[in-house]
Amino acid sequence: MSAALSFLPKRKLLLRVAFALASVVLLHTLWRGTRAVMASAAQTPAGHPLRYLSPVAMQLSPDGRWLYVVCQDGDRVLVVDTHTRQVVRQMRVAHRPGGIAVSSDGRTLYVTSEWQDTVAEIDAEHLVVRRTFATGAGPVGVVMDRAGTTLYVANTLSDDVSIFNLSTGMESKRLVAGRFPQYITASRDGRYIYVANLLVRGPSDQPPVSELTVIDAQHQTIAARVAIPGVIQLRTIAELSNSASGELLIPFMRPKNLNPLVQIHQGWYLTHGMAVVLPPHTAKNQGNTFRVVEVLLD
Repeated sequence: MSAALSFLPKRKLLLRVAFALASVVLLHTLWRGTRAVMASAAQTPAGHPLRYLSPVAMQLSPDGRWLYVVCQDGDRVLVVDTHTRQVVRQMRVAHRPGGIAVSSDGRTLYVTSEWQDTVAEIDAEHLVVRRTFATGAGPVGVVMDRAGTTLYVANTLSDDVSIFNLSTGMESKRLVAGRFPQYITASRDGRYIYVANLLVRGPSDQPPVSELTVIDAQHQTIAARVAIPGVIQLRTIAELSNSASGELLIPFMRPKNLNPLVQIHQGWYLTHGMAVVLPPHTAKNQGNTFRVVEVLLD
């Protein structure tokens, strides 16, 4: 009886070791099987590896015939025929492209590379790179001025905007923006370059204040730093097409703790909204400063 009892701990130990070994064998078998299934699923019918393209930006050619799509994870630009709605051409670009601009004559594309800190000047007809410009850190948004002589690039990681003279290909100036400038556009009248900053300014323990950076395109200087209080993550900038006053629409998110009566019963932390920005000296804003109206959408 005592011998049987003394053997019991050893038997339990052997059973545990056997169970552990069986578990390892089973997990290894499952892992190999999963790899085989994933490898098979990650092949196109032609047998080529599948890669998500992740489109992040697009621009139409001036005549509306071509749509240029920047695919960030695919490191390429797609050319879509707007008549047939088919991808007709594509080209590889530098790693992690982020933004695109098209010249007024439609002959040139400008594509930023967020990880290479460059912007490529591309022949739109032949899809070949003519020149490459070195920018600040993490360039994303890019736009040309109305005259087509100057290129503006928003550098997200260095918090500034590179200004390039396109006749020389040299960076003529770099202006300080807000935090993480990402979206950039030119006003229709050619007077301003607008830059939306994704991150807020000021201390983290205070209510957030986002900034719309306004650049005077003629003098290439900061014309205004428009504060949009209480909101975070300014996104795409749109200028109303049917307005002579140049109103801007900028989507944002607003932290819930600043709107205690908004959607309390749903328990949401953030609410979405739109900033309506009125430039100075216009029909709807006779003052000499930018006016901001915030509209909550949900």
